[in-house]
Amino acid sequence: MLCKMAIYIRNKLYTYLIYLLLLKKKSYIKISFTSTSLPILLRNIDKIGTNVYIGNNARIGISRSATLIIKDGTQINDNLEISCNSFIEIGENVLIGRNVFIGDNIHNYERIYQPIIKQQLSMGGKTIIEDDCWIGTGSCVLKDVVIGKHSIVGANSVVTKDIPPYSVSVGIPAKVVKKYDFEKERWIKI
Repeated sequence: MLCKMAIYIRNKLYTYLIYLLLLKKKSYIKISFTSTSLPILLRNIDKIGTNVYIGNNARIGISRSATLIIKDGTQINDNLEISCNSFIEIGENVLIGRNVFIGDNIHNYERIYQPIIKQQLSMGGKTIIEDDCWIGTGSCVLKDVVIGKHSIVGANSVVTKDIPPYSVSVGIPAKVVKKYDFEKERWIKI
């Protein structure tokens, strides 16, 4: 019982320290966030930019050797889940809706005689969301994808492949349905 209480107190201290360090940078994370790796998140605090907002119930998992970067001006709404085992970068001025999952890994499943839950997570993925993007509510951004600058991912989409810059993508899996035409200066349906 005493050990559980000590862990609880340590985690609360880490949480408040992260909160205070982000406030110093004019960034904000709701106190209700959780992390499976508070000390590791604390070591990565310098990779979270200024004027970043992270809403209620954010769950951030980051492994020891991983890099999580959230650049200036990004706004992340409630119930975000990040699973970072290698590298995730979220660019400047990105808007992320509620209930979004962003990961750079998946559960291995190849060994059919071993339960999936007991198999290791895949390693080595990179997930990048470039500047000025909007990720719609309920979307999933999976490993090894780049969402290009000023792109929109529609609500409840699953991004499994790269999205080019200045595109609108929707669906499961996400497919590009519009691109910005710089010559005509308007969005064109594809």
